[in-house]
This record gives sequence, structure tokens and C-alpha cells, in this order.
Amino acid sequence: MCFSYINLVENKETIKDVTENKVLTNRSCLDEVHLQTLIVGISGKGLKGYVRALFDTGSQNTYISKYAARMLKLENLRTEKIKHGLFGGVEMSENHNRYRFNLSSLDNKFNCQIEALDQTKICSSLPMIKNEKFIKLLESRGIDISDVRQHGDHCLFEENPEEIHLLLGADTAA
Repeated sequence: MCFSYINLVENKETIKDVTENKVLTNRSCLDEVHLQTLIVGISGKGLKGYVRALFDTGSQNTYISKYAARMLKLENLRTEKIKHGLFGGVEMSENHNRYRFNLSSLDNKFNCQIEALDQTKICSSLPMIKNEKFIKLLESRGIDISDVRQHGDHCLFEENPEEIHLLLGADTAA
């Protein structure tokens, strides 16, 4: 006979129910969470436009929307088959066109040439910073933000000015 099992059964009667309270320590009082977005210039063969971009170093590759590539008449270098590892372990293969273009800051102080794969939609629309007090606070600390409403008026968009058309992955942003 197993004595530890008998003791366990006998002790169950003396154990009281324990109430657990879980506290979420990262709860925010803000309505919107702002991701690392910015507005950048993109130029190909003679055409230049501005798009909203998202930094995502969790992505191995940089992506541009098919819409932006088409509107800016970017030259297709080649087609590549990419195997995507998605959330939850799902894997899928997909063909993407690869483009090379010039990327610049709004003030043109920064310029570089990058390559990106095309994607029909980068992600859902993401909010721009609209809080004037917050923008002024950042500016007073020497932090310039390009992704604010007044700059967004110049960006390419298909349906919504808060669309993201460039994802800067680890190959570019890291």
C-alpha cells in the first residue's frame, strides 16, 4: 500500500479553497498604443512619394505594399518564393516581387538604398500621434517625430491616411 497516497487523500479534507487575484502590471490608461512608425520618402525611377512606415525587427525582411510599388513605378528586380513563419507556428510559402529604391527622411538629411519584398497589405491602419501636448513635450526634449497628422497629409494611401505601406524589417532596421 502507498502511504504517501493515503496521506494525500486525508490532507485534501483539511485544505481550504484559495482565492487568487491576478494583477495586470502593464495596464495603460492611454486609449491608443503607438508603435514605432515614421514617414519616409521613397523614390524609384524619377517618381518620389511619402509613405508611413513601421519598424518591425521581428520580421526578417523589409516589405513594401504592392500599392506603393505600383504608384511609384518601382522596378521589379525578381520574384522570390518566401516561406513565412507566422504567429502560432503556421507556415506558408508565397511569391513576392523584390524592389530596390531610395529611402529618405522628410528633410532629406538621411538617404540610403534598400530592397523590399512586396505584400498586398502590410498591416491594419495604425494611429498617428495626435496629442499636441505630447508632441510638444517630445519636441522640448529634442525628439523629432515625423509621423504626426500634419505630415501625414502628404503620404500615399489607398483608402485611409493611417495605412502603413512600408515595413522596415531586421534586414534594414537592425
